Amino acid sequence: MAETSFYPSITPVKSSDVPSKQTLIDVMIPLLVESESWPAGRTYKEEHHGSTFEVSTFSRQKQAGDGAMWHGRASDHSKESTGGWDSFWQGIGVNHTAHEQEYFVELDQVKKLKVLNTDQEIWTTHYALRAPAGDRIFTVLVTTHVVTHPENGLRTGYVMTVPIDVSSEVELVQQEFRGTRGSYAAIEHVKELPDGGVNWRMITTSTPGTFGTHIVSASSITECVLCFRWLYSPVYRGETDARKDQGGRCRVYGVVGQAARGSRRLKFCHYHILTSSSIL
Repeated sequence: MAETSFYPSITPVKSSDVPSKQTLIDVMIPLLVESESWPAGRTYKEEHHGSTFEVSTFSRQKQAGDGAMWHGRASDHSKESTGGWDSFWQGIGVNHTAHEQEYFVELDQVKKLKVLNTDQEIWTTHYALRAPAGDRIFTVLVTTHVVTHPENGLRTGYVMTVPIDVSSEVELVQQEFRGTRGSYAAIEHVKELPDGGVNWRMITTSTPGTFGTHIVSASSITECVLCFRWLYSPVYRGETDARKDQGGRCRVYGVVGQAARGSRRLKFCHYHILTSSSIL
């Protein structure tokens, strides 16, 4: 792929023209940095397992090359509450897609389609969502990258995800799950802080694959942090492996404040499914 042709969006890249890790780094990390100046949304204060943290939200309107708006959120998490960078990166950056299945109820199937190199893999995922949403599949290129600051030794891990079209590779198509095809691009970082805590920042642009409306609310994007409440649990930090039995999984789709708001929505847990008022 030509270095100047790649831009992360809801339009899948071709598996025959995969952007290199360096191209993703050169394009996507500056976009994450740019998000620090995006218009701010609401800030949410949450408490889990006795620890309190704030989630700030922000967004950017569609620009040239975008298929949908970009939305983001950021939060700081103390070492005492989460175990620090190593524990956090183990959950977010190591086997990123496989770990998601441990925490989302509707994410019932994940499959690694292809390993491109030590830092890039192609995955397909299947979400069994309740009516009227219908099942969704996402096939993505996941790229990870870790850098260590040369002066202070602090680490930052990046997960860069872009939709990928594997239609030119019959053996991969045969392994994909069946359902309505959604699409998303995202980049997140897990940044080690001087006090041992971490800053977790993520931006995403996405579409559920149908209905034509791409709406993500500030409260719904915050769910992607709240769904990782297992980070605050002794379960995650090695005291037991029974994570799924400890109430740590989240529901991607559900009724949220129906009595108060008179509406339903798709919860935006992590960054796959987005609120779409046109279907509810």
